[in-house]
Amino acid sequence: TRRIKLSKPERSELSILLNDAITAIKRQREERGWDEDWDRWEDLYFGLLPSLPIGRANVSVPLAQEIVDTAWAVIDKGIFGVTPCLQVMPREAMDVEVAKRKEQHLDYALNVEMHARERLDTLTWEMLTLNTGVCYLPWLREMDRIRDEETYDGQKLEDMERFHERYPKADEDNPEITRKLRAGKKVTLTVEYNEALHDAPDPQHIPLRDWIVRDTAQAHRLHRERFVGHRTELRWADVQEQIDDGYYDEVTEDLRMGYDADGVQAPRLDVEDKPFEIITGVVRWKRHGPPRDRRYLVDFHQESRPITRILYYP
Repeated sequence: TRRIKLSKPERSELSILLNDAITAIKRQREERGWDEDWDRWEDLYFGLLPSLPIGRANVSVPLAQEIVDTAWAVIDKGIFGVTPCLQVMPREAMDVEVAKRKEQHLDYALNVEMHARERLDTLTWEMLTLNTGVCYLPWLREMDRIRDEETYDGQKLEDMERFHERYPKADEDNPEITRKLRAGKKVTLTVEYNEALHDAPDPQHIPLRDWIVRDTAQAHRLHRERFVGHRTELRWADVQEQIDDGYYDEVTEDLRMGYDADGVQAPRLDVEDKPFEIITGVVRWKRHGPPRDRRYLVDFHQESRPITRILYYP
């Protein structure tokens, strides 16, 4: 994805659009009692019945739990009890072998790279059985700094080829090491490099309370919605870490400001002790210049209204 920079008028325009869209969704949720409905769904599963009038037996029979657990066992077996998990249908008879190779690749990606079984376990239960959550699928790239030792033998051709492949400018950067290798000696190097601990899609569970979308939105037309996203709570230290890492823009001063009930901007007190509700989502917006609206991936803090990050949607 490509990160973009917005002018001050563009930031102000997009901030107002996001604030209006998110406020309307939250107001609709409150008016229609969505949170209370989700509480009732969870209580029903765990056998917590509301108080009943006198004269009726108030006996908790976990029937819903029996039904849900049975359905969950069938779903789990249907998804992970077959090999491969995903099937590729060939277009023509000659493509059967190609389809099989793609199935093997997808099976490896799901089980080895994505760790699908353990990551989807909670997700499937929450999404399909209790119906109280959605799946969020970002691409997660976790890097770690690795320190290691490498040994090269100047008398072995494969070691010399590996050395020149990894260090093409060794004659300029490390002339003493190359001199020893050419003399047929062994050299041990202490090296540091970045290694990806996880570089694949990362299925995550989002409770419905954190899911921000209109109730009239259709699953197959989410890409046409003005805004679809979810909210997460971060501490001030977490926000600062994201800014220092370059994930968020430099918006420290903006985050220290807020808006009162009359819409007047005022400094926020004790910002370091209060959680920050950051909303991440996809917004459709017609930026000045492009002939039509496009989708953008944004991070937005509604209380102080800065856009902490914006990318072209991939």
